[in-house]
Amino acid sequence: QQRDSKAAVRWATQAIDAGDAPPVAFYLRGRERLRLAEFSQAVDDFDQYIRLKPAIATRMWERGIACYYAGKFKEGVQQFRDYQTYHGNDVENAVWFVACLAKVDGLKKAQTQILPIPFDRRVPMMEIYNLYRGAGTAEQVMEAVKKGDPTPQQLNDRLMYAHLYLGLYYELLGDEAKSLAHMKTCAEQHKNGNYMWDVARVHAAARSATAKSPPKADSNR
Repeated sequence: QQRDSKAAVRWATQAIDAGDAPPVAFYLRGRERLRLAEFSQAVDDFDQYIRLKPAIATRMWERGIACYYAGKFKEGVQQFRDYQTYHGNDVENAVWFVACLAKVDGLKKAQTQILPIPFDRRVPMMEIYNLYRGAGTAEQVMEAVKKGDPTPQQLNDRLMYAHLYLGLYYELLGDEAKSLAHMKTCAEQHKNGNYMWDVARVHAAARSATAKSPPKADSNR
Protein backbone atom coordinates (compact mmCIF):
# COMPACT_ATOMS: atom_id res chain seq x y z
CA GLN A 1 0.00 0.00 0.00
CA GLN A 2 2.93 2.34 0.63
CA ARG A 3 4.42 1.40 -2.78
CA ASP A 4 7.72 0.45 -1.15
CA SER A 5 8.54 -2.73 -3.05
CA LYS A 6 11.99 -3.13 -1.52
CA ALA A 7 10.56 -3.10 1.99
CA ALA A 8 7.77 -5.47 0.96
CA VAL A 9 10.28 -7.97 -0.46
CA ARG A 10 12.44 -7.66 2.65
CA TRP A 11 9.56 -8.36 5.04
CA ALA A 12 8.19 -11.21 2.92
CA THR A 13 11.66 -12.76 2.75
CA GLN A 14 12.06 -12.56 6.52
CA ALA A 15 8.73 -14.30 7.03
CA ILE A 16 9.54 -16.98 4.44
CA ASP A 17 13.00 -17.62 5.87
CA ALA A 18 11.53 -17.89 9.38
CA GLY A 19 9.31 -20.70 8.12
CA ASP A 20 6.04 -19.23 9.35
CA ALA A 21 4.81 -17.50 6.18
CA PRO A 22 1.58 -18.57 4.44
CA PRO A 23 1.88 -19.56 0.75
CA VAL A 24 0.54 -16.17 -0.35
CA ALA A 25 3.82 -14.63 0.84
CA PHE A 26 5.49 -16.06 -2.27
CA TYR A 27 2.77 -14.58 -4.48
CA LEU A 28 3.08 -11.15 -2.89
CA ARG A 29 6.86 -11.21 -3.06
CA GLY A 30 6.68 -12.23 -6.71
CA ARG A 31 4.47 -9.26 -7.53
CA GLU A 32 6.82 -6.87 -5.77
CA ARG A 33 9.87 -8.40 -7.42
CA LEU A 34 8.35 -7.73 -10.83
CA ARG A 35 7.85 -4.12 -9.76
CA LEU A 36 11.59 -4.11 -9.02
CA ALA A 37 12.40 -5.60 -12.45
CA GLU A 38 13.60 -8.82 -10.77
CA PHE A 39 11.85 -10.91 -13.38
CA SER A 40 13.44 -14.35 -12.95
CA GLN A 41 13.08 -14.13 -9.18
CA ALA A 42 9.43 -13.19 -9.62
CA VAL A 43 8.85 -16.30 -11.74
CA ASP A 44 10.54 -18.41 -9.08
CA ASP A 45 8.25 -17.02 -6.39
CA PHE A 46 5.14 -17.58 -8.47
CA ASP A 47 6.30 -21.13 -9.18
CA GLN A 48 6.71 -21.80 -5.49
CA TYR A 49 3.27 -20.37 -4.78
CA ILE A 50 1.80 -22.74 -7.36
CA ARG A 51 3.65 -25.70 -5.86
CA LEU A 52 2.11 -24.88 -2.50
CA LYS A 53 -1.35 -24.11 -3.92
CA PRO A 54 -1.78 -26.06 -7.17
CA ALA A 55 -5.42 -25.05 -7.53
CA ILE A 56 -4.47 -21.46 -8.40
CA ALA A 57 -2.14 -22.40 -11.28
CA THR A 58 -4.54 -21.36 -14.04
CA ARG A 59 -5.15 -17.94 -12.43
CA MET A 60 -1.55 -16.77 -12.41
CA TRP A 61 -1.50 -14.15 -15.14
CA GLU A 62 1.18 -12.26 -13.21
CA ARG A 63 3.46 -15.24 -13.70
CA GLY A 64 2.89 -15.07 -17.44
CA ILE A 65 3.95 -11.43 -17.58
CA ALA A 66 7.02 -12.19 -15.49
CA CYS A 67 7.84 -15.03 -17.90
CA TYR A 68 7.74 -12.60 -20.83
CA TYR A 69 10.26 -10.26 -19.24
CA ALA A 70 12.41 -13.13 -17.96
CA GLY A 71 12.67 -14.48 -21.51
CA LYS A 72 10.75 -17.63 -20.62
CA PHE A 73 8.43 -17.27 -23.58
CA LYS A 74 7.25 -20.87 -23.96
CA GLU A 75 6.29 -20.94 -20.29
CA GLY A 76 4.46 -17.66 -20.78
CA VAL A 77 2.54 -19.08 -23.74
CA GLN A 78 1.36 -21.99 -21.64
CA GLN A 79 0.50 -19.80 -18.66
CA PHE A 80 -1.76 -17.55 -20.73
CA ARG A 81 -3.29 -20.54 -22.49
CA ASP A 82 -4.09 -21.98 -19.07
CA TYR A 83 -5.51 -18.68 -17.82
CA GLN A 84 -7.93 -18.71 -20.76
CA THR A 85 -9.61 -21.72 -19.14
CA TYR A 86 -10.18 -19.65 -16.01
CA HIS A 87 -11.24 -16.37 -17.66
CA GLY A 88 -12.06 -16.59 -21.35
CA ASN A 89 -13.02 -12.97 -21.99
CA ASP A 90 -9.89 -11.01 -21.09
CA VAL A 91 -8.18 -9.17 -23.95
CA GLU A 92 -5.06 -8.62 -21.85
CA ASN A 93 -4.57 -12.37 -21.54
CA ALA A 94 -4.88 -12.78 -25.31
CA VAL A 95 -2.43 -9.94 -25.91
CA TRP A 96 0.27 -11.33 -23.63
CA PHE A 97 -0.27 -14.76 -25.16
CA VAL A 98 0.49 -13.28 -28.59
CA ALA A 99 3.49 -11.40 -27.17
CA CYS A 100 5.04 -14.57 -25.78
CA LEU A 101 4.18 -16.68 -28.82
CA ALA A 102 5.57 -14.02 -31.16
CA LYS A 103 8.95 -14.43 -29.47
CA VAL A 104 8.82 -18.14 -30.29
CA ASP A 105 7.15 -18.33 -33.71
CA GLY A 106 7.13 -14.74 -34.99
CA LEU A 107 4.35 -12.16 -34.83
CA LYS A 108 2.51 -13.14 -38.01
CA LYS A 109 2.05 -16.73 -36.94
CA ALA A 110 1.21 -15.71 -33.38
CA GLN A 111 -1.56 -13.42 -34.61
CA THR A 112 -3.27 -16.32 -36.36
CA GLN A 113 -3.36 -18.24 -33.07
CA ILE A 114 -4.64 -15.47 -30.83
CA LEU A 115 -6.98 -16.69 -28.11
CA PRO A 116 -10.69 -16.02 -28.84
CA ILE A 117 -12.27 -13.15 -26.92
CA PRO A 118 -16.05 -12.69 -27.31
CA PHE A 119 -16.29 -9.15 -25.96
CA ASP A 120 -14.24 -7.36 -23.33
CA ARG A 121 -16.34 -4.37 -22.21
CA ARG A 122 -13.37 -2.27 -21.18
CA VAL A 123 -12.49 0.53 -23.60
CA PRO A 124 -10.35 0.32 -25.76
CA MET A 125 -9.76 -3.41 -25.25
CA MET A 126 -11.53 -4.70 -28.35
CA GLU A 127 -9.61 -2.26 -30.55
CA ILE A 128 -6.40 -3.48 -28.90
CA TYR A 129 -7.52 -7.05 -29.57
CA ASN A 130 -8.10 -6.28 -33.24
CA LEU A 131 -4.64 -4.74 -33.46
CA TYR A 132 -2.99 -7.82 -32.03
CA ARG A 133 -4.90 -10.19 -34.29
CA GLY A 134 -3.81 -8.18 -37.32
CA ALA A 135 -7.18 -6.60 -38.10
CA GLY A 136 -6.85 -3.15 -36.54
CA THR A 137 -4.61 -0.12 -36.31
CA ALA A 138 -2.93 1.95 -33.63
CA GLU A 139 -5.01 4.90 -34.76
CA GLN A 140 -8.22 2.99 -34.06
CA VAL A 141 -7.00 2.23 -30.55
CA MET A 142 -6.30 5.88 -29.82
CA GLU A 143 -9.60 7.02 -31.32
CA ALA A 144 -11.54 4.54 -29.19
CA VAL A 145 -10.34 5.97 -25.87
CA LYS A 146 -12.62 8.99 -26.36
CA LYS A 147 -15.80 6.96 -26.86
CA GLY A 148 -18.81 7.75 -24.68
CA ASP A 149 -17.60 11.03 -23.18
CA PRO A 150 -15.38 9.50 -20.46
CA THR A 151 -14.66 11.26 -17.19
CA PRO A 152 -11.07 12.48 -16.65
CA GLN A 153 -10.35 9.38 -14.53
CA GLN A 154 -11.81 7.04 -17.15
CA LEU A 155 -9.86 8.78 -19.90
CA ASN A 156 -6.63 8.49 -17.94
CA ASP A 157 -7.20 4.78 -17.38
CA ARG A 158 -8.04 4.20 -21.03
CA LEU A 159 -4.94 6.07 -22.18
CA MET A 160 -2.82 4.11 -19.74
CA TYR A 161 -3.92 0.82 -21.29
CA ALA A 162 -3.74 2.17 -24.84
CA HIS A 163 -0.14 3.33 -24.50
CA LEU A 164 0.90 0.20 -22.60
CA TYR A 165 -0.35 -2.15 -25.29
CA LEU A 166 0.76 0.01 -28.19
CA GLY A 167 4.19 0.03 -26.59
CA LEU A 168 4.20 -3.74 -26.30
CA TYR A 169 2.94 -4.09 -29.88
CA TYR A 170 5.69 -1.94 -31.32
CA GLU A 171 8.23 -3.96 -29.36
CA LEU A 172 6.94 -7.08 -31.13
CA LEU A 173 7.32 -5.25 -34.44
CA GLY A 174 10.92 -4.40 -33.55
CA ASP A 175 10.30 -0.65 -33.47
CA GLU A 176 12.16 0.14 -30.26
CA ALA A 177 11.76 3.91 -30.52
CA LYS A 178 7.96 3.84 -30.85
CA SER A 179 7.68 1.15 -28.23
CA LEU A 180 9.68 3.10 -25.66
CA ALA A 181 7.84 6.33 -26.48
CA HIS A 182 4.47 4.75 -25.73
CA MET A 183 5.71 3.05 -22.56
CA LYS A 184 7.20 6.31 -21.29
CA THR A 185 3.99 8.18 -22.07
CA CYS A 186 2.05 5.56 -20.14
CA ALA A 187 4.41 5.64 -17.17
CA GLU A 188 4.94 9.39 -17.01
CA GLN A 189 1.61 10.86 -18.08
CA HIS A 190 -1.06 8.31 -17.13
CA LYS A 191 -0.19 7.06 -13.68
CA ASN A 192 -3.08 5.35 -11.94
CA GLY A 193 -1.16 3.13 -9.56
CA ASN A 194 -2.51 -0.21 -10.72
CA TYR A 195 -0.36 -3.23 -11.48
CA MET A 196 -0.38 -2.80 -15.24
CA TRP A 197 0.79 0.79 -14.90
CA ASP A 198 3.71 -0.63 -12.91
CA VAL A 199 4.39 -3.03 -15.77
CA ALA A 200 4.67 -0.08 -18.17
CA ARG A 201 6.91 1.81 -15.74
CA VAL A 202 9.23 -1.16 -15.28
CA HIS A 203 9.24 -1.90 -19.01
CA ALA A 204 10.23 1.68 -19.85
CA ALA A 205 12.99 1.73 -17.24
CA ALA A 206 14.38 -1.68 -18.23
CA ARG A 207 14.40 -0.95 -21.97
CA SER A 208 15.87 2.51 -21.42
CA ALA A 209 18.68 1.02 -19.38
CA THR A 210 19.38 -1.55 -22.09
CA ALA A 211 19.44 1.14 -24.78
CA LYS A 212 21.94 3.21 -22.78
CA SER A 213 24.27 0.29 -22.07
CA PRO A 214 27.54 0.45 -24.05
CA PRO A 215 28.02 -2.34 -26.59
CA LYS A 216 30.02 -5.33 -25.40
CA ALA A 217 33.55 -5.67 -26.71
CA ASP A 218 34.07 -8.24 -29.46
CA SER A 219 35.79 -11.15 -27.76
CA ASN A 220 37.39 -12.12 -31.09
CA ARG A 221 39.40 -8.92 -31.29
